[in-house]
Amino acid sequence: MWDVHQTKKLIKVDGVFTTRRKRHCVDFAAIRLQISLLQEMHVTHFHFSLKWSLILPLGNLSLINHTLVHYYQCFASELLRVNITPVVALWQPMADNQELPVSLAKYGAWENPETVEAFVEYAKFCFKSLGHHVKFWITMNEPSVKNLTYTAGHNLLKAHAKAWHLYDKEFRRSQKGKISIVLQADWVEPACPFSRNDQEVTDRILEFDIGWLAEPIFGNGDYPQVMRAWLHRRNSVDLYNFHLPYISEDEKKLIQGSFDFFALSHYTTTLVGWEKEDALKYDHYLEVQMINDITWLHSPNRAAVVPWGLRKLLKWVKSKYGDVPIYVMANGIDDDQNMVHDKLRVYYIQNYINEALKGEEP
Repeated sequence: MWDVHQTKKLIKVDGVFTTRRKRHCVDFAAIRLQISLLQEMHVTHFHFSLKWSLILPLGNLSLINHTLVHYYQCFASELLRVNITPVVALWQPMADNQELPVSLAKYGAWENPETVEAFVEYAKFCFKSLGHHVKFWITMNEPSVKNLTYTAGHNLLKAHAKAWHLYDKEFRRSQKGKISIVLQADWVEPACPFSRNDQEVTDRILEFDIGWLAEPIFGNGDYPQVMRAWLHRRNSVDLYNFHLPYISEDEKKLIQGSFDFFALSHYTTTLVGWEKEDALKYDHYLEVQMINDITWLHSPNRAAVVPWGLRKLLKWVKSKYGDVPIYVMANGIDDDQNMVHDKLRVYYIQNYINEALKGEEP
């Protein structure tokens, strides 16, 4: 009984027993409001990420946050009830411990091969718990190549592939869903379209930023040749050893083809050149100069609005990886100046959608 007058606490009443009732989705009052807002916008798909660190706080099945799992089950089922398709990511890196359970973050994160097996165990638990509500799965959402070592990236690819094969073998037939990975893919354009050196730099950046994780999955099953050749060259002149792991034949069989679609996040486009002009925007590692085109429209945080960059990116993906279905999972820009009449966002979305539609043209 709640002692509202004196102790303000729950007090036990002797001799009284009640049965514990099962949880119901109506316990989460916020869900209906959230989903009604999505309905007002005529949303057909809703993409959200699960919190691995909260679902399995110890990094294994010895402790499960059943309340949070039930919340996700309710949220996904309520989305389906109003004909909105849930698109669910198992893991999305965040600043705090990369959104990994503390025990995994503390012992090397993705550098540690044990994180691979922990991820597969977590994925299996999520497929069992939520798979009947979820038809679109994302293994990893935007793993940032800027913050990954080559060893971590190697383990991340294996974790993704193992989760994909697990779904394919044990869950696909009964749950009839699709599963893939989301890669961040901003476009880069040569500063001088007639410069062979600038074009070479552009190709290098695209392979390091997108091809590194895409080529093993969607391409030939190995890391991009441009990448390996560049690192070999750097290792011969630098004090540092930039070691890109070799993918074994068994790993190649595991990783290559572990996708149902190509999913990407795209936000902006950058000009690049080979000549060093501004030390603050020069990448010594890749020997590339980042260049800002002052004629482009920019957001308050200096992100460039370049709609045609999305069309060029989509064509690049298609030319490299064939006629795989492509989903743009995230796209947008900041507009802090106008929170209500955010004309920049409206302009951005209209024009980027228009360029995506152009990308379908032969």
